[in-house]
Amino acid sequence: LEDAITALLLGKNILLKGPTGSGKTVLAETLSKLLYQPMHSINCSIDLDLEGIVGYNTITSTPNGSEVIFIDGPLMKAMKNGHMLYID
Repeated sequence: LEDAITALLLGKNILLKGPTGSGKTVLAETLSKLLYQPMHSINCSIDLDLEGIVGYNTITSTPNGSEVIFIDGPLMKAMKNGHMLYID
């Protein structure tokens, strides 16, 4: 835990490696709470696509009709706000 905190405070990324159920997600959530940093997650399942990572365009109603807006995905949210990103 200390090594992970030190690495993150130094601006480094960390790699959590281990078998299913070994506590990787719990460690990431704990680090997020200890450092008061919101965490965004990406679950790399077979259904994952670019929109699930980066974001997507959608149409929204406006007083003047409609417009296309971009909805940030977890990667963009983390990058724009300096939050943690957990890729599982």
